Amino acid sequence: MARISRHLTCVVSTVAALGMAGTAMAQPLNFRIEVAEHSMPPLHSYAFGELGDWYFFFGGISGQGLHDLTQGAKPGTVPPSFPVNVFSEEIIAFNHETGETLTSGIDHLPTDTRLALFQTNSASVQIDDTLHIHGGYGPTADGTDWMTRATVTSVDLPALLAAMQLSNPAPSSAFTTASSPESQVAGGIIVKMGDMGRKYALIGGSNFIGDYAGNTLFLNIYSESAQIFDADVSVVAPYKTLSGSTLHRRDMNALPMTYPDGKSGTKTGFAIAGGVFQNGFFIWRTPLYYADGDVDVTDAFLFEQRMNQYEAGALSFYSESDDENRQVLLGGISDSRWENDMFVSDVLVPWVSDITQIRVQGGMYLDETVIGGTMPLPTTNAHTPIVENIPTYPNGQINLDAMPANEVMVARIPGGLRASEPAGTPLTFASGEVYEVYVTYGVRGDVNRDGTVNGADLADLLAAWGSNATVPDLVFDGVINGSDLATLLALWGNNTPG
Repeated sequence: MARISRHLTCVVSTVAALGMAGTAMAQPLNFRIEVAEHSMPPLHSYAFGELGDWYFFFGGISGQGLHDLTQGAKPGTVPPSFPVNVFSEEIIAFNHETGETLTSGIDHLPTDTRLALFQTNSASVQIDDTLHIHGGYGPTADGTDWMTRATVTSVDLPALLAAMQLSNPAPSSAFTTASSPESQVAGGIIVKMGDMGRKYALIGGSNFIGDYAGNTLFLNIYSESAQIFDADVSVVAPYKTLSGSTLHRRDMNALPMTYPDGKSGTKTGFAIAGGVFQNGFFIWRTPLYYADGDVDVTDAFLFEQRMNQYEAGALSFYSESDDENRQVLLGGISDSRWENDMFVSDVLVPWVSDITQIRVQGGMYLDETVIGGTMPLPTTNAHTPIVENIPTYPNGQINLDAMPANEVMVARIPGGLRASEPAGTPLTFASGEVYEVYVTYGVRGDVNRDGTVNGADLADLLAAWGSNATVPDLVFDGVINGSDLATLLALWGNNTPG
């Protein structure tokens, strides 16, 4: 069922888990976040693509942190929330292995493409080597007002990289910009779904018209929808639209999920965690979920999410053996804070560094947990690309059953909107640091997942000798050999998760 891939790395450090009320976790997840050796130009709220070791960034904000929250002021009394000079006017290609950075301006591109790339809070999805950028909020062509783009721009990443590596401007031929009324949103998010990841949903967002600070006529029209696309048919026109007042959300976390199909099998879909705003300026606490083929989204109204409702670093895990999804949210902005081993509501909507997990089993929400590890700094408005050779399903979920019995780097968080500290009103800024996300699933060295490293694990490792099986590959180099044996023996008797 899984598309299994490999990654060469050997890491050994971790942090113990901190539990919360709810069903006991047989195999806990523990996280460790490191700052990568190489940094990129500071940027947040960007569109993102990747090709080999190269990360690509389009649009976004480079010149400020969180936008001005003052709205409804009299004309001329406050600066714009998004001044024209804070938008990134460059396409950035960043090699996360070498630190090499390539840039290209966009002024030479056709007007419709240039405007589609001169924006913030667009939604993007990559199908094969083509990136599709939906919507986004930015200045008008004359720079006197602001609007939300009603376009989809498709980018040929290999052609773009080839030109940039020759120090040539980004070629116009690498871009195709088309009208898409359904894509006229900012603050929406895209989640891949079934059919080998070629179906995807553009969820939520709103159509901002005017200056968000209120200096000009400002309208904020929520889409209240999820648009389902099939990339093999059209990335401009959705084939299905889900709508309703519970989808009155933007800037949320939405992740791929796997659900029972009622026929002893599974089907893919998505879950929406949090988002803003309901009833004025209240954060959503009720998740929504959808499985491919359902008539509409379902409101998990019996479950209350307390942490990390605003767009954060996010990863989705699935265990077929346990039929369990785990949504992991890596810090961000919360409706509550974690204090004295409990959730505490906070009207300041604080920035937090806590890593939280929401577990869903058989379509049922089980619990929300603060788990091991914290973010170096609270971070939002960044993508979380999975490391190339981590075992994943086609919809982008990490395959827990195939994770090695050791700590491994699973993802990176390049740049983003960061806060100087966990607090209600901290200093915020666009970051160029890249965070590396390391995960330990259960007990290190515990090949058979029974909680203790002993002779049973040794027997399983020896039975897999010379193969490329994932779980006993403790050093994650693609083959079971003496290095894995030495690691297991060094961990002999270990029964502590993390």
